[in-house]
Amino acid sequence: MKKIPKATALTNSVMMPVIFTFITAISGCRAAGYEIIDPVKNRERPAGPTDATASLLPSARLEIVQAGKMIGVTRTNQGVVFRPSADTVDPDYVGKSPCANPGINSAEYQISIDGQRVASTRQRGCEPLEVPYAFAKIGAQNVTLKVVSADGETATASQTVRVVDNDPCCAVPAPAVFVTAAPLVAYPAEQVSVQAKCLATEAGTITWTFGDGATSLGGISTHAFDKVGQYLITATCTLGNGQKAKATVTVSVIPSGRPRPAGGTPTLPSVIELGMPPSQVPPNQSDPSQN
Repeated sequence: MKKIPKATALTNSVMMPVIFTFITAISGCRAAGYEIIDPVKNRERPAGPTDATASLLPSARLEIVQAGKMIGVTRTNQGVVFRPSADTVDPDYVGKSPCANPGINSAEYQISIDGQRVASTRQRGCEPLEVPYAFAKIGAQNVTLKVVSADGETATASQTVRVVDNDPCCAVPAPAVFVTAAPLVAYPAEQVSVQAKCLATEAGTITWTFGDGATSLGGISTHAFDKVGQYLITATCTLGNGQKAKATVTVSVIPSGRPRPAGGTPTLPSVIELGMPPSQVPPNQSDPSQN
């Protein structure tokens, strides 16, 4: 008979009680009602997007407000307010948070002229995530909103506003575009209504991309998303001379039955909601019918 080396015999004699003790410990945990978790296995097994308890991504829509009305055109040095819409939320916190925008921890606003950032401001906390601002330069100015949820998830939205001089005679040839969408938190296969308004010296053409490969044409459109997820909708206003302006909203599509904020179709700014009295609206600030 072949002899077992002493070192091997000692190792086996030590390991067998250890293995037995480990198995006994697992059995005891299971008997007590505890779940034994394999950290590697569970890390590679995230909840599916249709799971009723899966984490959901936030929505976002930017409002630029003056005298209580959403605007698409304003004058220099006039006070406006940037704010997220009431339906800018993290769906996971709807019905659970007392905040005006449930689940949204911060809102950052960036103002750009010709693609160059000229200002940035941020608001945090459960108080209204709105900030006052006054445009200093004329032109088509793009304002981008970025919200961050309590879970660290983000969503963006933007509007392009036309800023004219205090002298209403001054023309601003660059176009602006204003966009809305409802519902901003939607269910799969539900129709989402989108509207955009091109504010320019001439009639512009509005085209849409919906973030899932679909496109559309015209100032008013609808689209249904097949899958749960987050989608960036972009409206582009194009003039005959090739000038363009863009505005965006982020729609969050959630599993059917999950709670969502109440909300109807937002109102687009009209000619008399351009940030100045109707008698002072420059001729070039017309609101042409959308093609």
